[in-house]
Amino acid sequence: MKYLIAFAFFATIATGCRHEPEVPLPPDTPSFSGVCDPDTVYFQHDILPLITSRCASPDCHDADNPEEGVRLTDYANIMNHGEIVPGQPWEGELIEQILTSDPDDVMPPPPLSPLTAAEIDLIQTWISQGARNNSCADCDTVNVTFSGSVSGLIANYCEGCHSGANPEGSRALVTYEDIRNSALDGSLLSSLLGTDGFTLMPYQSSPLLECQIDMIETWINDGAPNN
Repeated sequence: MKYLIAFAFFATIATGCRHEPEVPLPPDTPSFSGVCDPDTVYFQHDILPLITSRCASPDCHDADNPEEGVRLTDYANIMNHGEIVPGQPWEGELIEQILTSDPDDVMPPPPLSPLTAAEIDLIQTWISQGARNNSCADCDTVNVTFSGSVSGLIANYCEGCHSGANPEGSRALVTYEDIRNSALDGSLLSSLLGTDGFTLMPYQSSPLLECQIDMIETWINDGAPNN
């Protein structure tokens, strides 16, 4: 009988010490699929510019002086610090802080504007699709227009930092007039290329693809029309 009791005791210890297996993160290997699939959310194209512009601005979760040591500037840091669980869009620190109503915990913090419902849906869809480090490129450098080509790029990659009451560098990039002025004085293109003494933008993030910069340059060379 005593042997049965001992066996049960050690079995209880073994069961109590068992850890649930961790959900493996997807490989940190960039994948490029060429033309963008409208039903797929891409990390490099959709998620990284959104998070870096809204969450990794200077003195927040940037690389130089990250708040509480949390960097949200690249795939690995976003996955790890955001505690993202691929396939489970309601789990993890990133989603919790985006969705909370607590002004002390919400991200981005007040007085910055919270993420919109569309932006939150974009992040959750990406996580549902596996939270992959994927990318794509839709670049038509011939039929370039402000509304169809340029404004979306600026909104995705630049507007998060260059908007609100105190835009970075005191330069807003929200309205057509804002963007046109920066285009015509040369600061927009120089920032995207990191030339003429300008810091490479987007700040501490992946630069725009060459074809994306070509689209903006084509629009500028056409006179930056509101088309």
